[in-house]
Amino acid sequence: MPKTRSISIRLPLLALQSTVVGLLVVASIGCGVQNSANNDSKGAAPAHGSGNASGSEVAEIGQAEHLKFQAPGAVLSVAITDDAQAVVAASDDEQSRIYNPQTGQLIGEPNRAGRINGDLPDGQTIFSAPWEGKLKLRDAHSGGSLGDGFRGWQTKAVGFSPDGRWAAVGQFRGVVTLTEIATGKQHEVELFNRNFPVEGLAFSADGARLLAVSRQGPAKFVDVARAADAGMLDDSLSTLVCGLPDGRFVSRSADGAGLEVRDFATGKVIQPPGRPTGHTGPINAIAVARTDGAVVTVSQDATARVWNLEEGTSQILWKHGAPLKSAAFSQSGAHLVLAADDGAVRVLKNWRRETSPQP
Repeated sequence: MPKTRSISIRLPLLALQSTVVGLLVVASIGCGVQNSANNDSKGAAPAHGSGNASGSEVAEIGQAEHLKFQAPGAVLSVAITDDAQAVVAASDDEQSRIYNPQTGQLIGEPNRAGRINGDLPDGQTIFSAPWEGKLKLRDAHSGGSLGDGFRGWQTKAVGFSPDGRWAAVGQFRGVVTLTEIATGKQHEVELFNRNFPVEGLAFSADGARLLAVSRQGPAKFVDVARAADAGMLDDSLSTLVCGLPDGRFVSRSADGAGLEVRDFATGKVIQPPGRPTGHTGPINAIAVARTDGAVVTVSQDATARVWNLEEGTSQILWKHGAPLKSAAFSQSGAHLVLAADDGAVRVLKNWRRETSPQP
């Protein structure tokens, strides 16, 4: 039977109480950041992307400023500050690094903090999540540590509610830990068997519900205010899930290369966008912007695509020579960062202004 346990801790970042309600978190509305190793997809990528995209299938990004630099090894998760002055990248060497995207130079020292990182709602604080131990908090512009962070246990996924009130950690042992950022009080919600890691998290737009997904078991909802199990979905889900700002959520489709749109209240499929112009290989990451719900996916087929969910279509934003592993929006949604298996990182500044995602 699922159980809830409350724990009190001291959390140093009380300044986050002043965060504007509704700011984007973890680079996407309600979109948890997870260990990308959970979603490693088999199969070689084409040498130069999907190889068959042309004409209207490729989005026009006009004069949007492109910044690029190289990180060591595969970049498994990324985040970007709202001023686009800092990008944090977690690589497969278990190091989290902060870069100046204009120069590609490091900001501060690498932090040994696992394969998960992201940003908090203030747009300038980033976190890195080790496999065991505390989630480490740093100022993205200086690289300096901020307090002691907060406790995590065998972390598989991390998410923050859109209002910045709650942090959620998915654990290896089938538990979600909810931390109330203003007080530091923590609540453990036992959702799955101890052998069923929580590998995907997504908050609803109002922050009232949390979706938790285990690859070995069914997906479940959490009532955030009560820190309680709020029921099970009737069918299984991919661990790649992201909340949308309109009361829906998006998940990777069963074939791995497309998307499904579901209702956050029921978990039922509203529409399967499918893949008529989708990826030719498995999707490795989904990013959602808070301002208008723009959705970008990156794939093993070495492309990044921007989606029109209502029409079930997508267009290529970037074609690369290696699989793409991670993607994230800035808090305002103005900037987009993409990263690849070969360490290449691409920042598209003001991409939305110059992009025409319609076919």
